[in-house]
Amino acid sequence: MKFLLIIIANFSIAACAASNLIVNKPLNDKVYLYGLGIHSTHASAEKQAMANLTQQLSSKVESEVLDQQTLTNGKENSKTEVNTKVSTLALELPNIETMKSIEINGEWNILIRVKRSLVQLAIKNQLEDKSDDFSIYLEDYSDSPGPSCWYALKGISNEKSAFRSLIAAYVGSGVKVSRTKSYSEQIKGVEKLFKKCKKRNRYRLQVENDLTGQFRGALQESLSSSEIKLTNSSKNTGVILARLEKETKILFKQHVVFLSSKLIVKDELGNFISDTDLKVKGVSFSSFRDAEKKAIKGLIKRIRKLEFSI
Repeated sequence: MKFLLIIIANFSIAACAASNLIVNKPLNDKVYLYGLGIHSTHASAEKQAMANLTQQLSSKVESEVLDQQTLTNGKENSKTEVNTKVSTLALELPNIETMKSIEINGEWNILIRVKRSLVQLAIKNQLEDKSDDFSIYLEDYSDSPGPSCWYALKGISNEKSAFRSLIAAYVGSGVKVSRTKSYSEQIKGVEKLFKKCKKRNRYRLQVENDLTGQFRGALQESLSSSEIKLTNSSKNTGVILARLEKETKILFKQHVVFLSSKLIVKDELGNFISDTDLKVKGVSFSSFRDAEKKAIKGLIKRIRKLEFSI
């Protein structure tokens, strides 16, 4: 049997009372890892068996075990309640064997096992895949961290967490800690680079067609109050482009001014990151000038309420 084990949720499973424990769980040995699940439904018992097995692999699998369980000559003879919180950890575990699947008096006892060597191989393959991805980040951005680096690395927090979980699981499977040193050093390097990129995530503000300067001033104030770092330097910095567009119309004997602007964000290499549209209108019975003033006030309000992030 081959299972793709992807546990990303929290679940709470209460095992049955001592009188219904009908399966003995062997102690883990050099060859096999075992998992035992006990529940009123087959599916939940199977999930608990898998959780019981993975708890032994990783410190990232945080389990609150209300355990009065004791082992006497290898036999479990108590009640166990497990509240398992598992961080994202996807393991393709091949050849998981169901040793026993027994139902008595409405309670399922399911015992599974998997070869330790196969678990180690599965984890190592995933570690190598993620390690290759992190190597690319380190090679591409270490020499010149900036907006492009920040944009690439800010979205990989789940990948970093999964990588740490895999490292812990590799050790938990029985591999010596020394064999994970290169992975641990690599994740430290990525974290260090991440901090550099965050610090150097800076942008120049370029505004066009703003005759009064009000638009630029409001925009600069709004961006400066956010986490965005503005700079006048053109060295290794991104750019936020804003061009103010105006359209005038007479509608129902009223002067109407439409103002619009698109905030375009690019990294230091000129690559597109994001854009944000701003559109307002001002209406006046007297003149276009008065309508434009109202439109500008509306635009400034929109900017001040703008939750802009990169």
